[in-house]
Amino acid sequence: MKISKETRIKLDKIRKFVVAFFLGKRCACCGEIIETHKDICGYCNDKIIENINGCEKCGQPKSTCVCKRQRFEFDGIISPYLYDGAIKDGIKRMKKDIGGDTAEYFADVMSEWINLKGIKSEIDLIVTVPLTKEREREKGYNQSGLLAKRMSKNLDIPYNKKALIKVYSNKEQHYCSAIDRVGNVLGVYEADEEICNDKNILLVDDVTTGGSTLNECAKMLKIAGAKKVYCAVAALTVKNKPTKNADE
Repeated sequence: MKISKETRIKLDKIRKFVVAFFLGKRCACCGEIIETHKDICGYCNDKIIENINGCEKCGQPKSTCVCKRQRFEFDGIISPYLYDGAIKDGIKRMKKDIGGDTAEYFADVMSEWINLKGIKSEIDLIVTVPLTKEREREKGYNQSGLLAKRMSKNLDIPYNKKALIKVYSNKEQHYCSAIDRVGNVLGVYEADEEICNDKNILLVDDVTTGGSTLNECAKMLKIAGAKKVYCAVAALTVKNKPTKNADE
């Protein structure tokens, strides 16, 4: 028997309450024990920077929008937070898989933003930026997959892990220079045409720095026949606006 979305939400709230009651609920960012009705402690809450005025295309705050000087393969992006302060700590906790509540918190906020932006009705399928099979086996999980599974339940949109795969290992993007990041992801991903063809897809990841990984994944999804690709990340790094030469 299929459980309704309303029932799933109620059961999830009960589960969270029971776990928090016996084990103590922890802040999604710093891990300190907090009251059961909260997700983040007061200290971390004061250090969160929401991406309220982010550009709907590149995701950057409008004051640092890069749309005029950078081409994007995806059709839009939502990012509730800037990758700084307490949110950076929360992302690091999620990458280390310290408590599932961290991924659930970010996934719930990302789901809310999808609804607020009014694009839920356009999305047919949720996919993630993948790890190689070897890396995921070694790590035991993919934090982007944790986000996608939760968002799939929240939004009632199917998630398919096999739609996009990583066929080659590459250097982690944060170890690359801005110039090298584009080349570092070329040819690394493959999308399944049978799954992606004629679909509007939501591509999920935890954080984006320069957008090169999302761009490459979106390109491969469109080569496989996807009509539109929207991206959703928990946080993004703000790019500095280029300064003009003083002699100009």
